[in-house]
Parts: sequence; structure tokens; C-alpha cells
Amino acid sequence: STIGWSLAGILSVLTAWRYVLRAKDPLSLPLAFLGADSLLAALVVAQVYLGDQLIWVYGLHTVKVVEAMRAGLV
Repeated sequence: STIGWSLAGILSVLTAWRYVLRAKDPLSLPLAFLGADSLLAALVVAQVYLGDQLIWVYGLHTVKVVEAMRAGLV
């Protein structure tokens, strides 16, 4: 999904940023990095919450979807 790729890209950028920061000073991280990291955590929580809502509201249970695919209904 688009959100998944976006989160993966953000995670890659933050990982590279952290690597550069740790190479310069291994004992501290700036507040900007911690803020960006917190924002990423909030995005992941929102994605998981919305995914749970999708499954709950529409009843997209994995087993039923697999059964429908095997039966040729999907």
C-alpha cells in the first residue's frame, strides 16, 4: 500500500539520519530526531488502528478471504 511504502521510506531516512548522528556523537541524539521518531511511531500506531478498524467493520477475515479465493469468488 502507499502508506506502507511511505512509512518504509521514512523509516529508511530516519535510520540513515540516526547512523550519521551516532557516528558524530554516540552518546546523544538531538530533539529534532526524537521528535521525528515520535512522529513515525504515531504514524505506525494510526496505521495499525485503521487496519484493525477495516477488519472489524468490513469483516475481512483472512480465512474467509482465502476460502473465497480458492472457490474462485474473488
